[in-house]
Amino acid sequence: MKKFKCDYSTALYIIYGIFTLTVFQLWYIHNLSKDVNVMCRKTGKKTSGVVAYILFTVLTLGLYSVFWWYRLADMIDRTMRRHGIESSAKPSYVLFCMIIGQLVAGIASYVGINAVLESANELALHYRSNAQARAELEEATV
Repeated sequence: MKKFKCDYSTALYIIYGIFTLTVFQLWYIHNLSKDVNVMCRKTGKKTSGVVAYILFTVLTLGLYSVFWWYRLADMIDRTMRRHGIESSAKPSYVLFCMIIGQLVAGIASYVGINAVLESANELALHYRSNAQARAELEEATV
C-alpha cells in the first residue's frame, strides 16, 4: 500500500515557491493531486495533473487554478465525511478564499490552500492509522 505524505506545509509551499520561482509549488501540486486521487477514489472524481493545471491556468488567466483547488477541496471533504471526519477544507470556503485571493492578489488564496493541505494531511493520517480505511483503499485499487 502507498504511504501518503501527511506533512504538506503551507509555509514551505509559499517560501520554497518564492525561491524556486513556483517550480516547487508545481511539484507540490503534482504530489498532492496524486495522493488525493488515490485517497478519494470512491468519490468518482479525479483532479487533473500538473501539466493540465499549468496549461489551463495560463489559458484562463488564473481562473482554472481556482476551480482546481475547489475541486480538490470537494473531493477531500466528501471522503472525510464518508469516514466521519470533519474537514477544514469546505469547498465553498476554499472557493471564497481563492476568488478573494485572485481579485486582490492577497494572502486569502493561501488561507484556502492551507485549509486544503491541512485536510489532506488529516485524511492521510486517517488512512495510515485506520486499518478499515486502508483495507477499503486497497480494495478500491484492485
